[in-house]
Amino acid sequence: MGLFDKKYCGVCGNQIKFLGGRKIDDGTICKDCNNKLSPYFTGRRKTSLNDIKEQIAYRENNARELMSFNATKVAGKGPKVYVDENKGKFIISKTSDYIKENCDIIDLSNIIAFNTKVDEDKEEIFDIDEQGNKISFKPPRFEYEYDFNVEITLNHPYIEEINFTLTGIKPTDVNSSDFKEKEKILGDISEILTGKRGEIDKSNVSVTDTVNKRSHVFDRLTGRKAPVTDDSWYCPKCGTKNTSNFCMQCGTQKPVVAAKFCPDCGYKFEPGMKVKFCPQCGKKF
Repeated sequence: MGLFDKKYCGVCGNQIKFLGGRKIDDGTICKDCNNKLSPYFTGRRKTSLNDIKEQIAYRENNARELMSFNATKVAGKGPKVYVDENKGKFIISKTSDYIKENCDIIDLSNIIAFNTKVDEDKEEIFDIDEQGNKISFKPPRFEYEYDFNVEITLNHPYIEEINFTLTGIKPTDVNSSDFKEKEKILGDISEILTGKRGEIDKSNVSVTDTVNKRSHVFDRLTGRKAPVTDDSWYCPKCGTKNTSNFCMQCGTQKPVVAAKFCPDCGYKFEPGMKVKFCPQCGKKF
């Protein structure tokens, strides 16, 4: 068969347009037939034409069953999980119209494993020295974002796994209301699918607090460090931001910063004050 020979879909028999074919194990199907497969199906290239036809028949029947699907519980933000307790089945919809989306109806008993987790993405924040060069803080400081993920492993003829992430603004602080709200949503999803609020995997979360994001923006726009507007301090041992006298992460006591004085006139410099000349007598340092 030549490169430009006409190709026909093994399912519907229609001619496949140029670059419109999708390879399967023993042939080719058209784009339209491929779109009829489950969005969670990943083994198309290793699947035979007969199995593809069986799956499309299953999806057509699924669309009919959705008409009688009656959700009694729902949880989620962005992708939502709907459970029909009377039938012991659930669906996951990415839109507000799960019938049009033809969401797969799955038996709750098909769930082999269920996991919720929080993934942390961090980017180092740099200070600016007197020459305008970026330098790391000691200890290093980071800006954080968090993704909230659901992982479901299934015993299903066409779907092995369903993985999705809660949508919306990503929290930047583990102590924020946004972070706690999304934790609750993960717990709600776990409860309606498994009957219990399972523990969330937060093994990738490395901090308990973060640096004020507005100061990060100030640093990037002005090229200099944002002014200190509160009594917070950063633990020299673990880098956690604190406002009390002891680090809430490791218990290290707040460092005592001794005041400095001008050797000529005795002018007292405030802790953290960086100057090249004494503002009172003009002595150069």
